[in-house]
Amino acid sequence: MVTVADAEALARPHPALWSLTVACYGGLSNRLRVLLSGRALAEATGRTFKMLWPLRNMSGAAYEDLFENDWGVVTQPTAPPRAEWLPDIGQNLGQAWFDIAAATQPEIAVSSGSWLVVPEFYPSQAPLLRRCGELFQELRPIPVIRERVAAFRALHFRPTMIGVHLRRAEFLRLMPFSAHNTGPAIAAIRKFLQQFPDAGLYLSTDDGGPDPVTGRRQYEGVREKLRAAFGPRVVWAEQRTLECGATEGVQDALVDLLLLRGTDAVVGTWFSSFTELAAFGRGVPWVWRRSGGYWRGVEWALRASGTIAWLRRQSQRHYQGRMHPLSLIQYYCNSPQRLVTQQLKRWTPGLFWRLRAALRPE
Repeated sequence: MVTVADAEALARPHPALWSLTVACYGGLSNRLRVLLSGRALAEATGRTFKMLWPLRNMSGAAYEDLFENDWGVVTQPTAPPRAEWLPDIGQNLGQAWFDIAAATQPEIAVSSGSWLVVPEFYPSQAPLLRRCGELFQELRPIPVIRERVAAFRALHFRPTMIGVHLRRAEFLRLMPFSAHNTGPAIAAIRKFLQQFPDAGLYLSTDDGGPDPVTGRRQYEGVREKLRAAFGPRVVWAEQRTLECGATEGVQDALVDLLLLRGTDAVVGTWFSSFTELAAFGRGVPWVWRRSGGYWRGVEWALRASGTIAWLRRQSQRHYQGRMHPLSLIQYYCNSPQRLVTQQLKRWTPGLFWRLRAALRPE
């Protein structure tokens, strides 16, 4: 005889039928963070896993052109219009995180450019972040990429290597407080060389690469500056193209990332997910460096005036504290309307919604 409790249990979706669908519309390292954390969450919750991998100007290589693992990743030949993107969570400027591991919705579909596992908000997820590191080790590149990495290591790597990642391209527009960091990076390298005096340096940079949005190219001469400072111990893999919208460009970036992950210490670019993944889960010493010179002076002035403190409160109020104050400056400068809208919502919520209704009639 089926009791009422049995009937209610049968009516509830069974975890085996639950699913997690994720997507990332950003670059390679952002996609890897979503893939690893999404798969770890799906494993932990017994959900089926699917990841949408759209081809865009930020990352134009299909998943199959990079990796062999059959992990439920579906390459989309073209990215859908922005209005059709999956709901965004966990981005610096996206919606708030929620605990996917504890969610009771049978079907979850989200997009992100960041980790979906966030133990800083949900401490019980800490083991899942360790699982992400294990999954990274299990991720298997296609043979041609593995062969390129092995050949370069055999020919150019010393017994001890320091990885250096200096991000440029669109970072020069989006993160000026971060992307002018050659001088601070050289100082950090010198400190590591005190610990590893015979180390070689592996350099990864997209200096001279195009901004995928504007197409603008800016060349600083990063490779020449590091070679002048440290001589022939500085090596790098020749890149076929710096176009991240091209398959070859993304494959070359993956080669760079894997070579960086073979080093014994990492000096990187502040706020870069590529730098983060170069050291993620490996237990090696790493530092990331911000801009120096003019931008350091601008930062000092902002702190002295109290602007940084105000921006930090904005970050806590609107972005869970995950948006760095210096990044908020660039965000608001790109569109001052964003700041005005936030203040209207906060101080005159009724007036804001009435104005919005008047300007956008049904």
